[in-house]
Amino acid sequence: MLEGLDSIRWNELEGADNNIVPELLKAIASSESDVSSDALSRLSNNVNHQDTLYETSPYVVPFLVELLNSPSIHHKERILRLIGYLAASSTEAISEGCSIDYADLAISTYKNIEAGFTIYCSLITNKNPLLRKEIYNILGYLCRLHDEILEFIYLTYDREDHLEVKFQIVQSVIRLLETSLQLSSYLRKRMTIYRDNFFKDIFASIDSIVIQIEAAKGMLVQALAIGGLEKKDVKEAQQFLIDRITDTELHLPLRVELLRFLARQTEDISLLLATIIEKNNIDLFVTHEIVKVLMDKVFVADMNARYGYRTSQSQTVFYDASYGKISDNNNITSRRAEVLQAILNCEQFWQLPTNVFSFFYGLPDSREELQALIEKS
Repeated sequence: MLEGLDSIRWNELEGADNNIVPELLKAIASSESDVSSDALSRLSNNVNHQDTLYETSPYVVPFLVELLNSPSIHHKERILRLIGYLAASSTEAISEGCSIDYADLAISTYKNIEAGFTIYCSLITNKNPLLRKEIYNILGYLCRLHDEILEFIYLTYDREDHLEVKFQIVQSVIRLLETSLQLSSYLRKRMTIYRDNFFKDIFASIDSIVIQIEAAKGMLVQALAIGGLEKKDVKEAQQFLIDRITDTELHLPLRVELLRFLARQTEDISLLLATIIEKNNIDLFVTHEIVKVLMDKVFVADMNARYGYRTSQSQTVFYDASYGKISDNNNITSRRAEVLQAILNCEQFWQLPTNVFSFFYGLPDSREELQALIEKS
Protein backbone atom coordinates (compact mmCIF):
# COMPACT_ATOMS: atom_id res chain seq x y z
CA MET A 1 0.00 0.00 0.00
CA LEU A 2 1.07 3.60 -0.75
CA GLU A 3 3.76 2.50 -3.19
CA GLY A 4 5.51 5.43 -4.79
CA LEU A 5 4.88 7.69 -1.82
CA ASP A 6 8.58 8.17 -1.09
CA SER A 7 9.46 8.79 -4.74
CA ILE A 8 7.73 12.18 -4.73
CA ARG A 9 9.91 15.16 -3.77
CA TRP A 10 7.50 16.53 -1.20
CA ASN A 11 9.99 19.06 0.12
CA GLU A 12 10.03 20.81 -3.27
CA LEU A 13 6.27 21.31 -3.34
CA GLU A 14 4.59 24.40 -1.97
CA GLY A 15 2.41 23.80 1.06
CA ALA A 16 1.99 24.37 4.77
CA ASP A 17 4.45 21.67 5.89
CA ASN A 18 5.07 19.31 3.00
CA ASN A 19 7.80 17.30 4.66
CA ILE A 20 5.30 15.62 6.96
CA VAL A 21 2.74 14.75 4.25
CA PRO A 22 4.12 11.25 3.52
CA GLU A 23 4.19 10.43 7.21
CA LEU A 24 0.63 11.66 7.63
CA LEU A 25 -0.59 9.47 4.78
CA LYS A 26 1.10 6.47 6.37
CA ALA A 27 -0.45 7.37 9.71
CA ILE A 28 -3.92 7.46 8.15
CA ALA A 29 -3.37 3.79 7.28
CA SER A 30 -2.64 3.00 10.95
CA SER A 31 -4.62 0.26 12.65
CA GLU A 32 -5.15 2.65 15.58
CA SER A 33 -8.23 4.79 15.07
CA ASP A 34 -6.95 7.76 17.11
CA VAL A 35 -3.68 7.91 15.18
CA SER A 36 -5.53 7.80 11.87
CA SER A 37 -7.99 10.50 12.97
CA ASP A 38 -5.26 12.90 14.07
CA ALA A 39 -3.32 12.39 10.85
CA LEU A 40 -6.40 13.18 8.75
CA SER A 41 -6.94 16.45 10.59
CA ARG A 42 -3.35 17.52 10.09
CA LEU A 43 -3.26 16.43 6.45
CA SER A 44 -6.31 18.53 5.62
CA ASN A 45 -4.46 21.70 6.62
CA ASN A 46 -1.58 20.76 4.34
CA VAL A 47 -3.58 20.17 1.18
CA ASN A 48 -6.73 22.33 1.42
CA HIS A 49 -6.44 24.92 4.16
CA GLN A 50 -9.40 27.36 4.04
CA ASP A 51 -10.42 26.05 0.60
CA THR A 52 -7.01 26.87 -0.89
CA LEU A 53 -5.21 24.28 -3.01
CA TYR A 54 -1.50 23.67 -2.58
CA GLU A 55 1.02 22.02 -4.87
CA THR A 56 0.67 18.95 -2.67
CA SER A 57 -3.07 18.66 -3.37
CA PRO A 58 -3.04 16.74 -6.69
CA TYR A 59 -0.27 14.42 -5.45
CA VAL A 60 -2.15 13.45 -2.31
CA VAL A 61 -5.45 12.52 -4.01
CA PRO A 62 -4.35 9.19 -5.59
CA PHE A 63 -3.07 7.98 -2.22
CA LEU A 64 -6.33 8.96 -0.52
CA VAL A 65 -8.27 7.02 -3.16
CA GLU A 66 -5.98 4.04 -2.64
CA LEU A 67 -6.64 4.16 1.10
CA LEU A 68 -10.38 4.09 0.41
CA ASN A 69 -9.92 0.81 -1.46
CA SER A 70 -8.40 -0.90 1.58
CA PRO A 71 -10.91 -2.70 3.84
CA SER A 72 -8.90 -2.06 7.03
CA ILE A 73 -8.75 1.75 6.87
CA HIS A 74 -10.53 3.79 9.58
CA HIS A 75 -12.55 6.99 9.00
CA LYS A 76 -13.28 6.50 5.31
CA GLU A 77 -16.11 9.04 5.51
CA ARG A 78 -13.54 11.66 6.57
CA ILE A 79 -11.19 10.70 3.75
CA LEU A 80 -14.09 11.15 1.34
CA ARG A 81 -14.96 14.48 2.97
CA LEU A 82 -11.41 15.73 2.35
CA ILE A 83 -11.62 14.62 -1.27
CA GLY A 84 -14.95 16.47 -1.47
CA TYR A 85 -13.33 19.66 -0.18
CA LEU A 86 -10.61 19.32 -2.82
CA ALA A 87 -13.25 18.72 -5.50
CA ALA A 88 -15.15 21.85 -4.47
CA SER A 89 -12.01 23.99 -4.42
CA SER A 90 -10.72 22.73 -7.77
CA THR A 91 -14.03 23.08 -9.65
CA GLU A 92 -14.60 26.55 -8.21
CA ALA A 93 -11.12 27.66 -9.30
CA ILE A 94 -11.67 26.30 -12.80
CA SER A 95 -15.12 27.88 -13.26
CA GLU A 96 -14.49 31.24 -11.57
CA GLY A 97 -11.21 32.03 -13.26
CA CYS A 98 -7.76 32.32 -11.68
CA SER A 99 -4.08 32.54 -12.56
CA ILE A 100 -2.74 30.05 -15.10
CA ASP A 101 -0.56 28.28 -12.51
CA TYR A 102 -3.42 27.90 -10.04
CA ALA A 103 -5.75 26.73 -12.82
CA ASP A 104 -3.23 24.03 -13.79
CA LEU A 105 -3.08 22.98 -10.14
CA ALA A 106 -6.88 22.85 -9.92
CA ILE A 107 -7.20 20.84 -13.15
CA SER A 108 -4.60 18.31 -11.99
CA THR A 109 -6.40 17.93 -8.67
CA TYR A 110 -9.77 17.52 -10.38
CA LYS A 111 -8.48 14.88 -12.81
CA ASN A 112 -7.00 12.82 -9.98
CA ILE A 113 -10.28 12.99 -8.07
CA GLU A 114 -12.16 12.00 -11.21
CA ALA A 115 -9.88 8.97 -11.63
CA GLY A 116 -11.30 7.55 -8.40
CA PHE A 117 -14.86 7.38 -9.78
CA THR A 118 -15.14 3.58 -9.80
CA ILE A 119 -13.74 3.35 -6.25
CA TYR A 120 -16.32 5.82 -4.94
CA CYS A 121 -19.14 3.92 -6.64
CA SER A 122 -17.96 0.61 -5.23
CA LEU A 123 -18.42 1.94 -1.68
CA ILE A 124 -22.02 3.09 -2.12
CA THR A 125 -23.45 -0.05 -0.48
CA ASN A 126 -21.60 0.71 2.76
CA LYS A 127 -23.91 0.71 5.78
CA ASN A 128 -22.58 4.04 7.07
CA PRO A 129 -24.91 6.80 5.78
CA LEU A 130 -22.29 9.51 6.40
CA LEU A 131 -19.94 7.68 4.06
CA ARG A 132 -22.60 7.37 1.37
CA LYS A 133 -23.42 11.07 1.75
CA GLU A 134 -19.79 12.05 1.15
CA ILE A 135 -19.63 9.85 -1.95
CA TYR A 136 -22.66 11.53 -3.51
CA ASN A 137 -21.19 14.93 -2.64
CA ILE A 138 -18.01 14.12 -4.59
CA LEU A 139 -19.99 12.80 -7.56
CA GLY A 140 -21.81 16.11 -7.80
CA TYR A 141 -18.54 17.84 -8.69
CA LEU A 142 -17.40 15.44 -11.42
CA CYS A 143 -19.12 17.29 -14.27
CA ARG A 144 -17.06 15.67 -17.04
CA LEU A 145 -18.64 12.33 -16.07
CA HIS A 146 -22.07 13.96 -16.13
CA ASP A 147 -24.03 11.19 -17.88
CA GLU A 148 -22.32 8.27 -16.14
CA ILE A 149 -22.92 9.81 -12.72
CA LEU A 150 -26.57 10.67 -13.36
CA GLU A 151 -27.19 7.12 -14.57
CA PHE A 152 -25.49 5.75 -11.43
CA ILE A 153 -27.49 8.06 -9.15
CA TYR A 154 -30.81 7.17 -10.76
CA LEU A 155 -30.03 3.48 -10.28
CA THR A 156 -29.03 3.83 -6.63
CA TYR A 157 -31.45 6.50 -5.37
CA ASP A 158 -34.40 4.14 -4.99
CA ARG A 159 -32.35 1.91 -2.69
CA GLU A 160 -31.37 4.78 -0.39
CA ASP A 161 -33.46 5.00 2.79
CA HIS A 162 -31.62 7.72 4.75
CA LEU A 163 -33.13 11.22 4.43
CA GLU A 164 -29.84 13.08 4.86
CA VAL A 165 -28.28 11.03 2.07
CA LYS A 166 -31.33 11.60 -0.15
CA PHE A 167 -30.93 15.34 0.47
CA GLN A 168 -27.29 15.15 -0.67
CA ILE A 169 -28.25 13.17 -3.77
CA VAL A 170 -30.72 15.85 -4.83
CA GLN A 171 -28.12 18.58 -4.25
CA SER A 172 -25.53 16.71 -6.30
CA VAL A 173 -27.89 16.19 -9.24
CA ILE A 174 -28.73 19.91 -9.16
CA ARG A 175 -25.03 20.75 -9.19
CA LEU A 176 -24.47 18.55 -12.25
CA LEU A 177 -27.44 20.08 -14.05
CA GLU A 178 -26.30 23.62 -13.25
CA THR A 179 -22.93 22.75 -14.76
CA SER A 180 -24.65 21.55 -17.92
CA LEU A 181 -26.25 24.99 -18.31
CA GLN A 182 -22.80 26.28 -19.21
CA LEU A 183 -22.62 23.88 -22.17
CA SER A 184 -23.88 24.66 -25.65
CA SER A 185 -27.48 23.77 -26.49
CA TYR A 186 -26.12 21.23 -29.00
CA LEU A 187 -24.23 19.34 -26.30
CA ARG A 188 -27.16 19.54 -23.88
CA LYS A 189 -29.48 17.96 -26.46
CA ARG A 190 -27.11 15.00 -26.74
CA MET A 191 -27.51 14.28 -23.03
CA THR A 192 -30.32 11.75 -22.91
CA ILE A 193 -29.79 10.57 -19.36
CA TYR A 194 -32.22 13.00 -17.72
CA ARG A 195 -35.15 11.40 -15.92
CA ASP A 196 -38.08 13.79 -16.29
CA ASN A 197 -39.86 12.85 -13.09
CA PHE A 198 -36.85 12.44 -10.79
CA PHE A 199 -37.29 15.70 -8.88
CA LYS A 200 -41.07 15.71 -9.29
CA ASP A 201 -41.41 12.27 -7.67
CA ILE A 202 -39.17 13.32 -4.76
CA PHE A 203 -41.13 16.51 -4.31
CA ALA A 204 -44.39 14.59 -4.13
CA SER A 205 -43.29 11.59 -2.07
CA ILE A 206 -41.04 12.87 0.74
CA ASP A 207 -42.58 14.70 3.69
CA SER A 208 -39.54 16.84 4.46
CA ILE A 209 -39.66 20.58 3.77
CA VAL A 210 -35.88 20.76 3.25
CA ILE A 211 -35.87 17.95 0.68
CA GLN A 212 -38.99 19.33 -0.99
CA ILE A 213 -37.22 22.67 -1.38
CA GLU A 214 -34.21 21.01 -3.00
CA ALA A 215 -36.49 18.99 -5.29
CA ALA A 216 -38.33 22.15 -6.37
CA LYS A 217 -34.98 23.80 -7.10
CA GLY A 218 -34.01 20.74 -9.11
CA MET A 219 -37.17 20.95 -11.21
CA LEU A 220 -36.29 24.51 -12.19
CA VAL A 221 -32.66 23.73 -13.01
CA GLN A 222 -33.61 20.69 -15.07
CA ALA A 223 -36.21 22.73 -16.95
CA LEU A 224 -33.53 25.29 -17.79
CA ALA A 225 -31.10 22.57 -18.86
CA ILE A 226 -33.41 20.66 -21.19
CA GLY A 227 -36.29 23.07 -21.79
CA GLY A 228 -39.82 23.07 -20.47
CA LEU A 229 -40.00 26.16 -18.27
CA GLU A 230 -43.65 26.54 -19.25
CA LYS A 231 -44.64 23.12 -17.91
CA LYS A 232 -47.27 23.18 -15.18
CA ASP A 233 -45.12 21.33 -12.63
CA VAL A 234 -42.26 23.77 -13.14
CA LYS A 235 -44.60 26.69 -12.48
CA GLU A 236 -45.77 24.90 -9.35
CA ALA A 237 -42.15 24.50 -8.24
CA GLN A 238 -41.55 28.21 -8.73
CA GLN A 239 -44.61 29.07 -6.68
CA PHE A 240 -43.59 26.61 -3.97
CA LEU A 241 -40.21 28.33 -3.62
CA ILE A 242 -41.83 31.77 -3.54
CA ASP A 243 -44.18 30.63 -0.79
CA ARG A 244 -41.20 29.40 1.22
CA ILE A 245 -39.38 32.73 0.74
CA THR A 246 -42.35 34.60 2.16
CA ASP A 247 -42.90 32.11 5.01
CA THR A 248 -41.75 34.00 8.11
CA GLU A 249 -41.65 30.78 10.14
CA LEU A 250 -38.98 29.27 7.90
CA HIS A 251 -35.31 29.64 8.89
CA LEU A 252 -34.22 33.10 7.64
CA PRO A 253 -30.88 32.15 6.01
CA LEU A 254 -32.69 29.42 4.05
CA ARG A 255 -35.27 31.92 2.80
CA VAL A 256 -32.53 34.30 1.63
CA GLU A 257 -30.64 31.46 -0.08
CA LEU A 258 -33.84 30.44 -1.87
CA LEU A 259 -34.43 34.00 -3.00
CA ARG A 260 -30.97 34.24 -4.53
CA PHE A 261 -31.36 30.85 -6.16
CA LEU A 262 -34.71 31.80 -7.71
CA ALA A 263 -33.27 35.06 -9.00
CA ARG A 264 -30.37 33.20 -10.64
CA GLN A 265 -32.65 30.73 -12.36
CA THR A 266 -35.17 33.09 -13.94
CA GLU A 267 -35.05 36.23 -16.03
CA ASP A 268 -38.71 36.82 -15.32
CA ILE A 269 -38.50 39.70 -12.84
CA SER A 270 -42.29 40.03 -12.88
CA LEU A 271 -42.37 36.70 -11.06
CA LEU A 272 -40.36 38.21 -8.23
CA LEU A 273 -42.18 41.54 -8.36
CA ALA A 274 -45.76 40.34 -8.39
CA THR A 275 -45.48 37.45 -5.97
CA ILE A 276 -42.89 38.68 -3.48
CA ILE A 277 -42.40 42.42 -3.15
CA GLU A 278 -46.00 43.44 -3.74
CA LYS A 279 -47.32 41.02 -1.13
CA ASN A 280 -46.18 43.54 1.49
CA ASN A 281 -46.25 40.89 4.20
CA ILE A 282 -42.61 39.96 4.63
CA ASP A 283 -40.03 41.05 7.18
CA LEU A 284 -37.55 43.88 6.70
CA PHE A 285 -34.43 41.77 6.24
CA VAL A 286 -35.93 39.70 3.43
CA THR A 287 -37.33 42.89 1.88
CA HIS A 288 -33.78 44.28 1.81
CA GLU A 289 -32.50 41.09 0.14
CA ILE A 290 -35.31 41.08 -2.43
CA VAL A 291 -34.61 44.67 -3.41
CA LYS A 292 -30.89 43.92 -3.66
CA VAL A 293 -31.52 40.92 -5.93
CA LEU A 294 -33.84 42.95 -8.18
CA MET A 295 -31.45 45.89 -8.37
CA ASP A 296 -28.57 43.59 -9.21
CA LYS A 297 -30.58 42.01 -12.00
CA VAL A 298 -31.48 45.26 -13.76
CA PHE A 299 -28.77 47.72 -12.71
CA VAL A 300 -25.02 47.34 -12.67
CA ALA A 301 -23.64 49.28 -9.73
CA ASP A 302 -20.33 51.09 -9.90
CA MET A 303 -18.79 49.00 -7.12
CA ASN A 304 -16.28 47.51 -9.54
CA ALA A 305 -14.90 50.92 -10.42
CA ARG A 306 -14.87 52.13 -6.82
CA TYR A 307 -13.49 49.06 -5.10
CA GLY A 308 -12.12 46.79 -7.80
CA TYR A 309 -14.53 44.01 -6.91
CA ARG A 310 -14.74 41.10 -9.33
CA THR A 311 -18.17 39.59 -9.86
CA SER A 312 -18.38 35.94 -10.90
CA GLN A 313 -20.22 34.86 -14.04
CA SER A 314 -22.90 33.05 -12.06
CA GLN A 315 -23.85 36.33 -10.39
CA THR A 316 -23.84 38.48 -13.54
CA VAL A 317 -25.29 36.12 -16.13
CA PHE A 318 -28.62 37.98 -16.32
CA TYR A 319 -27.38 41.55 -15.85
CA ASP A 320 -28.43 44.21 -18.34
CA ALA A 321 -25.71 45.03 -20.84
CA SER A 322 -25.94 48.79 -20.26
CA TYR A 323 -24.19 50.35 -17.29
CA GLY A 324 -25.19 53.33 -15.24
CA LYS A 325 -26.82 54.53 -12.04
CA ILE A 326 -30.51 55.18 -11.58
CA SER A 327 -29.97 58.90 -11.45
CA ASP A 328 -28.99 58.84 -15.13
CA ASN A 329 -32.42 59.11 -16.77
CA ASN A 330 -31.11 57.70 -20.03
CA ASN A 331 -30.69 54.34 -18.30
CA ILE A 332 -34.30 53.99 -17.09
CA THR A 333 -35.55 51.23 -19.38
CA SER A 334 -39.10 49.89 -19.08
CA ARG A 335 -37.74 46.84 -17.26
CA ARG A 336 -35.94 49.03 -14.76
CA ALA A 337 -38.94 51.31 -14.34
CA GLU A 338 -41.01 48.25 -13.47
CA VAL A 339 -38.60 47.41 -10.65
CA LEU A 340 -38.50 50.99 -9.38
CA GLN A 341 -42.30 51.15 -9.35
CA ALA A 342 -42.45 47.95 -7.30
CA ILE A 343 -39.95 49.37 -4.82
CA LEU A 344 -42.00 52.56 -4.63
CA ASN A 345 -45.08 50.48 -3.71
CA CYS A 346 -43.27 48.32 -1.15
CA GLU A 347 -44.19 49.53 2.34
CA GLN A 348 -41.50 47.46 4.08
CA PHE A 349 -38.70 48.91 1.98
CA TRP A 350 -39.40 52.43 3.20
CA GLN A 351 -39.30 51.18 6.79
CA LEU A 352 -35.65 50.15 6.43
CA PRO A 353 -33.47 52.29 8.72
CA THR A 354 -30.87 53.04 6.03
CA ASN A 355 -31.10 53.26 2.26
CA VAL A 356 -27.84 51.54 1.32
CA PHE A 357 -29.00 51.48 -2.29
CA SER A 358 -28.54 55.24 -2.56
CA PHE A 359 -24.75 54.95 -2.57
CA PHE A 360 -24.35 51.95 -4.87
CA TYR A 361 -27.23 52.47 -7.28
CA GLY A 362 -28.26 56.09 -6.87
CA LEU A 363 -31.69 55.08 -5.58
CA PRO A 364 -33.40 58.21 -4.17
CA ASP A 365 -33.68 58.47 -0.39
CA SER A 366 -37.39 59.26 -0.34
CA ARG A 367 -40.52 57.99 -1.99
CA GLU A 368 -41.28 61.45 -3.33
CA GLU A 369 -37.92 61.68 -5.09
CA LEU A 370 -38.31 58.20 -6.55
CA GLN A 371 -41.82 59.00 -7.77
CA ALA A 372 -40.53 62.13 -9.47
CA LEU A 373 -37.71 60.18 -11.11
CA ILE A 374 -40.09 57.55 -12.48
CA GLU A 375 -42.46 60.19 -13.84
CA LYS A 376 -39.58 62.10 -15.43
CA SER A 377 -38.24 59.01 -17.17
